[in-house]
Amino acid sequence: MQKKTRNERGRKPCERCEKQDCEVLIRCQSKEWQGWKLVCGKCWHDVSGGVPDGDLNHPDYRYGGLWRYRGGANE
Repeated sequence: MQKKTRNERGRKPCERCEKQDCEVLIRCQSKEWQGWKLVCGKCWHDVSGGVPDGDLNHPDYRYGGLWRYRGGANE
């Protein structure tokens, strides 16, 4: 299993579009890939239809929770 990368400030990239410095990522599964991925809000809307439990057009989507950046007070 490959280790997830983080930049030096602790934020993570979207694993679908590779957008850097994301502070909120949605953990989900889709027929586009195998296993779980952390995706940004824009990608989440594309793979889920903008509905937390998916819709008829996205039957293979599965929600798995949120990852949030919890930066220190000294940033």
